[in-house]
Amino acid sequence: ILDNAAAARALADRSRALGIALPALIEIDSDGHRCGVRPDDAALLEIGHVLGPQLRGVMTHAGDSYNCRSTDAIRALAERERAAVVHCAQRLRAAGLPCPVVSVGSTPTATCAEHLEGVTEVRAGVYMFFDLVMAGLG
Repeated sequence: ILDNAAAARALADRSRALGIALPALIEIDSDGHRCGVRPDDAALLEIGHVLGPQLRGVMTHAGDSYNCRSTDAIRALAERERAAVVHCAQRLRAAGLPCPVVSVGSTPTATCAEHLEGVTEVRAGVYMFFDLVMAGLG
């Protein structure tokens, strides 16, 4: 998982040196303050072109969902999370780049997403346990 061209170049160089393709996902900033590429940033396509066939797709984590205090707020953030990665996948594909993986992940958004159209994977770490963090969020 990477979010800048320098890291993509380092991975591509290492892959060539080893003679193997090391797959990578581009991290997308879907909530405006975490690491990752913003959905409309030109860096997305630059990174994608550097990775070329090593590009496996895009992923995000809507960490801001843990700050939401209502189901409606989480639902809105879940849609923002989904829309961000689907938009990025569309941009990459339109540029002729592979993007088979479109991944989202946060437990609050996994519980409240109205739909996951365009998403291929949901990786919500504590979702299956519904731990005390989730109980604390109500």
